[in-house]
Amino acid sequence: MLNGYHTRFLEEIERSISDMPKPIPVTGPYIIRPHGFRSNYRVEDAAGELVCITVYKKGAVEVARRLNLSVGGAL
Repeated sequence: MLNGYHTRFLEEIERSISDMPKPIPVTGPYIIRPHGFRSNYRVEDAAGELVCITVYKKGAVEVARRLNLSVGGAL
């Protein structure tokens, strides 16, 4: 079953994953840290003050990315 359904399905998934854009790294004064348990994350400013808590890391990355862009100039 080398060229069976499951193999073709996995190859299709691998192709779609490799075509996805790479995430933008979060760099700047706003940082992300795990918070509590499970998948909670906190976004903090450079002084360590809490900005927000998100349920997933993807949300924290997006919040930090936008805040860091606004500090850098253009959003």
